[in-house]
Amino acid sequence: MRRTALLLAGLLAACDTLDYEGWLNRPVPIALVQGIPLVQLRFGSTETTASVDTSSPLTVVEVAGGGAKMQGDLRLQDGAFPEVTRFVFRSLDVYDLALAPVGLDSPIAIRGILGAPLLRHFAVHLSYGAKPTLTLKDEIPDTNLELAADCDPAAMLDPVTAELRNTCQGVFSAGLFGGGLVTVGGETTELSPSRIVVPVCLAPAAFDPTNPNDTGADQPTGVPAMAVLATGLGTTVISRNLVDRLKGAGVTVTETPGATLRLPYGNESVSRIQLSLATVSDETIELGPCAELARRRRLLVAGRQGIRDEDRDKHGAAVALVSTPVELVVLEDTRPLIQGLRQELSPYVADVDLVLGGSYLQHFEVDLDYPVARLILRCADHVAPTRCRVLPFCSATEAPRCPAPTVP
Repeated sequence: MRRTALLLAGLLAACDTLDYEGWLNRPVPIALVQGIPLVQLRFGSTETTASVDTSSPLTVVEVAGGGAKMQGDLRLQDGAFPEVTRFVFRSLDVYDLALAPVGLDSPIAIRGILGAPLLRHFAVHLSYGAKPTLTLKDEIPDTNLELAADCDPAAMLDPVTAELRNTCQGVFSAGLFGGGLVTVGGETTELSPSRIVVPVCLAPAAFDPTNPNDTGADQPTGVPAMAVLATGLGTTVISRNLVDRLKGAGVTVTETPGATLRLPYGNESVSRIQLSLATVSDETIELGPCAELARRRRLLVAGRQGIRDEDRDKHGAAVALVSTPVELVVLEDTRPLIQGLRQELSPYVADVDLVLGGSYLQHFEVDLDYPVARLILRCADHVAPTRCRVLPFCSATEAPRCPAPTVP
């Protein structure tokens, strides 16, 4: 049952509790600058602008910048009316770390990070667009099957209904990985897992489901990768290694050098590229995200064109595809962001070559359902249906059913 009253609650998450007061399930106006969601925080006498960063293993408020661990009440202010407190998080552990400006080229000054240790107690909704909001929910009650059943993928096959507002939702596993012992401010601290890792297919073939001659992809196209979700980054980051793999697969990659990626720890020299990409759920053991994407496309148009025999009685993966070019920046593999993620996530994830930031996420309504360990994406209303497509999970045995194949 959803709660919408003023609460003082203790929630259990990752074996700890969070005491807070606030209105759950009600949107809080925030700022969106260069694809980075920004909120106003107050800790003691310090008032600051902070990024909402799902990938950060710490919640940070810069006071002196010495790295000390502090405990106190952290207040989330209303972005439209900064004098109004929307949430008070009681006796919260925060870290006093020096933070550099963030952003791509143009610096955005922040003195705080609203990180995963706080966010993981909620189902977090981020709405990108002209009026961005952050909503902290107690739960998203719908099951994965119920969320998928709300969509009629067949509407995408009709040139008229395909242009209507897209209500399809893709659900992706979002367990937390990483963590471990680190030294902060001269003290050893054990960080809880905070990284959300999802499979991605980069540069898949173009797909027009309203074209009766387009089956989507007879064979898998694109290059698979594993990505870490990071709302605190406005631009998606790709490793040099993955760019080389794309070029080796015949993908045309045009780099524009001379950009500066500003991160909380300092600046990185990067080049810009543009690619289409899709987040794809794992529904099989043997297929990667690009093969899952190709099969899901074939299942969508199965009733129109038929599908290959081996696709009978198979599940179809959830897909969140941005078909128009997404801006990414190329970062060398030796740099701290890439190296740090790889070391932290090993051996759970073989290699991390992508960090999904706002340049991809801003095409969606984003739900991070931490209590149920899932990521839910729906195309945002301000994004044209031809730029963003979400295909929900479909089942071979129960509703929502994948279309029955018509074999010529």
